[in-house]
Order: sequence, then C-alpha cells, then structure tokens
Amino acid sequence: MLGAGLGAALGDSTGYVIARRWGPAMVRRHLPRGQWRLYARARLGFRRWGLWAVFLSRFFAPLRAFIPVVAGLSGMRHGRFQLANIPSALLWAPLLLMPGQAIGWATGLFRREEGWPIAALAGLGVAGMAAAAWALAAALRGGPRR
Repeated sequence: MLGAGLGAALGDSTGYVIARRWGPAMVRRHLPRGQWRLYARARLGFRRWGLWAVFLSRFFAPLRAFIPVVAGLSGMRHGRFQLANIPSALLWAPLLLMPGQAIGWATGLFRREEGWPIAALAGLGVAGMAAAAWALAAALRGGPRR
C-alpha cells in the first residue's frame, strides 16, 4: 500500500513539474486569444482553492489526471503542492486497496477457528480508516481559510 501511495504521489509530482516548467510557455504560444480570460479566471480560482483541489482530486478519477497539471500551470508553489499531494496519496492508496484486502483476509480467515483475531484486527483497521475519512470530511466542511 505504501508503494501504491508513493507511486501515485510521484506520478502527480511529475505532471506538476512538467506543467510548471514548460506549461506557461506552451499556454502563451498555443492558447487562442479568446480563451485567455477563461485561463486567467481558472488560475485565480485555483490559487484560492488549489490546496484543497489537489487533495480532493485524488479521490475523484476524472479530476485526478489533470489537477496536478493545472497546479503547475497556475504557479502553485511546490511545497504547497506536495503538502496536499503526499498526504492525499498516502490516504488514497489504503482507502482504495484495504476494503478488498480485508474482504479477502476475512473470507479466508473465517473458515478457520484461529483466524478470528486477525479478522478482528482487519475489521478494526477498516473501521479506523472509515473514522479517519469521516474526520477528514468534517474538517473539510469548514472550507478553506480566507
């Protein structure tokens, strides 16, 4: 699970760094003039919500691919990007993988009498992940600081 989380963080970091390095020049060169106002509004919006956009986009597949690129294009500082990127990746991997792994362990362990303690620990792990997700959702409901 750690490998999956670190791989996800590294992949998003790569998209961010490429967009940060070469993206603005490509936008100036290739973006039609009629779209510059929209691009400016998107950059301003991303500067306001950028940290939360990076963190939450990890959990929504359609956003996961392009939010790191938008972060690089918007000029988001690398430290702020990683502040959202790494924790979200390390939370995302277990949330994605743990339910299937827990079900696999439980179905195999419930068949044997000695497997109940391990199954109970797996259940506690899943409950802990659910509690962490609930606490994160409660913290995010407060919105970003202004």
